Amino acid sequence: MTGQKSKMMGNMKLLIVGAPASGKTWLAKYLADQLHLNLINADDFFWNKKKELPLEKFRLAIREQIVQKDWVIEGHASKLVDILISHAPRLVVIDERPLVEFKRMAIRDLLHSKKLLFQIKNYRGLKKRRIELVHRFEKETGLQALRWDGKKTSLKKLLEKIKT
Repeated sequence: MTGQKSKMMGNMKLLIVGAPASGKTWLAKYLADQLHLNLINADDFFWNKKKELPLEKFRLAIREQIVQKDWVIEGHASKLVDILISHAPRLVVIDERPLVEFKRMAIRDLLHSKKLLFQIKNYRGLKKRRIELVHRFEKETGLQALRWDGKKTSLKKLLEKIKT
């Protein structure tokens, strides 16, 4: 659930949002490694033992995780907007690529049919909530969300933006 031990670099906190199977987990692991951040995968809490955790228990579990310094969190952020916006000074948005995402989703979640059906059924609603999250983040923090196109060739540029 929490990953690498943080090497003190201030108080770096990143929130990563994107469509199901857009690469959030991969990017979070990459950034946690590169920036020495603790990794928080909200899906590990939400899909507790492969079934949905009740919303209040889920939110409480995440609140307990975000009190630590230097973290990156990804997965199921739309249910945590009010908690995370005030704690994550950086927001990274993975741009939509529906055909790639649907293919990845089908392959990745083939063994987890309940999760796959949930994501397909709620794709439009999840996208709407991500857009609302970005607008709310930018309005409440005065900061612009960082965007990533999902291509490994642009990771260096994203890292530079995060560090500034």
